[in-house]
Amino acid sequence: MRAKETLTLILPDEVIAKIDKYKETNPSLTIDRDFLYYIVDYLYYLESINRKKKKEFVQLKTPHLKGLIKSNLNYYLKEMKSNKIIACDDKAVAGEKSFHYKSIELTNDSTSEVTINKEGKLYKAITKASYLKNKNDNRLVPQLKQMKKKFMGVVFDSNNAIAFANKNYSGNQLCCVLSSINKMKSPKTRFFNRCRTNKRLDTNITNLKSELRQFIVGDYVNIDLKNSQPYLLSCVVNRLINLSDFNYDTTFTLCSIKENEKAIKSLTREGIQAFELIPQLLSRGLNEEIITFTKKCTEGVLYEHFLELDAFKNLTRDEVKEIMMEVLFSQNYYKKNGKKRVPYKDNKNKFKSKYPGIFEIVECLKAKKHQRLAVALQLEESYVFIDVVAKKLCEADIIPITIHDSIVVEKEHQEKALEVIYKAFDEQYGNKPTFHVNPI
Repeated sequence: MRAKETLTLILPDEVIAKIDKYKETNPSLTIDRDFLYYIVDYLYYLESINRKKKKEFVQLKTPHLKGLIKSNLNYYLKEMKSNKIIACDDKAVAGEKSFHYKSIELTNDSTSEVTINKEGKLYKAITKASYLKNKNDNRLVPQLKQMKKKFMGVVFDSNNAIAFANKNYSGNQLCCVLSSINKMKSPKTRFFNRCRTNKRLDTNITNLKSELRQFIVGDYVNIDLKNSQPYLLSCVVNRLINLSDFNYDTTFTLCSIKENEKAIKSLTREGIQAFELIPQLLSRGLNEEIITFTKKCTEGVLYEHFLELDAFKNLTRDEVKEIMMEVLFSQNYYKKNGKKRVPYKDNKNKFKSKYPGIFEIVECLKAKKHQRLAVALQLEESYVFIDVVAKKLCEADIIPITIHDSIVVEKEHQEKALEVIYKAFDEQYGNKPTFHVNPI
C-alpha cells in the first residue's frame, strides 16, 4: 500500500497556543483540532485573495469549507469567535448577509508547521475532495485538461519561498503569504478552478504575489497584456457599437449600437439601451474618442498618454492607472444623508475632461449595478485568454499557464507563443495589442 502523503499547515504560534489552550480547557468537547487549524489557515487564504478589495472581514461559509466540515461549521465558528481564535463583525441580516470574519491581530511573527492527522476526518475530507475534482477532469475542454496537467506538474521551491516570505513580510500579511506558499506543496492542496461568474481560471499561481513567482522552478517568461482593462473596455465598446474596423472615416450614430448580449453576457438589455441617453451632440466626438482611446490602448501607452495632459500633470503612471480603475469599477454615486455623493469625483472629472463620451458609456454600463462592468471585462478577458489564446497555444504544442491577463510559457517557446497570441488577437479584434515580456 502506498504511504499517505503528509499534509501540513503553517500557522502563527499565538493562534496555535489559543487552539491548544481551548482544547485543554474543554477536553469533553468533540471538536477536532485539525478543523480549527484548517479554518484559520483557510481564513488567511481568503484574506489573501480579497486583499485588493480592501475588505476587513470576509465570508467564511464557502462551499469548500462547508464541504469539508459539513453541518458542524456554524458551531466551530461560534466557538472560535468566543475564544478569540478569529474575529467576527457581529453583523448578520437574515436572508441577506451572514457573519463575516477576519484573523486576529498578532503581536509577533513566530510561526510553526502543524501536521494534519493522516487518520483524522480532515485528512480524509481533503483526500476525497481532491479525488472528486480529478474524477471530473473528463468534463474539461481539451486545452484545460492539458493546462491542468501542466500546472499540477509545476515544481515550486517552497522552502526558499518561505524563507523569502519570512524576510519580507510580517504580521497577518506574512500568514496570508505562507498559506498561499504552503498550498503549492501538494497536489491535494493545489486548485485549478474556473469561476462560474466571470469564467476566470483561478489557481494557486494566480493567488501568489507576483514576487513569489520567481520560485517556480524552470526557465519561464510572463507575457502580460499592457493596460489590459482599458484595452478590454475598448474591445467591448467596439463590439457593442459595431466599430471594429477602426476607420477614421467611419460614420457613427447612436442608432448604430447593437444589442449584442452574447458579447457581454453580464450587461443587461437595460444597460445597453442606456447608450441612448448619451446626448446626440456627442456622437461625432464620441467616434473620434473611441478611435483614439482604442489606438492608445492597443499601442500600450494609454497611461503615458494621460500623463501628457494638463489634468494629469505631476502624477505618476501608477496614480493614473489607479484613476482608471476608479472610473471603471467604482459606483456612479451613493446616497448619504439623503444626498447623492460621487466617489472619486475629482479623478473622474479628470478622465471626463479628455474622454467625455467614453466616460458616459462607462457610467451607463454601471447604471443598474456597478459590478456588472467589472464582470463583463473579466468575461471578455477569460474568453480571449483561455478559450481563444490558450486553445491555439495548446494546438501549437505550447501548454501555457494563465494568470488572468497574462500567459506564462517556457522561454524556448517565447517567440512562437507571441506569434500565436498576436494572430489570435488580430483575428478576434482586428488589432495586435502590446505585451510586456519578462522572465519569471
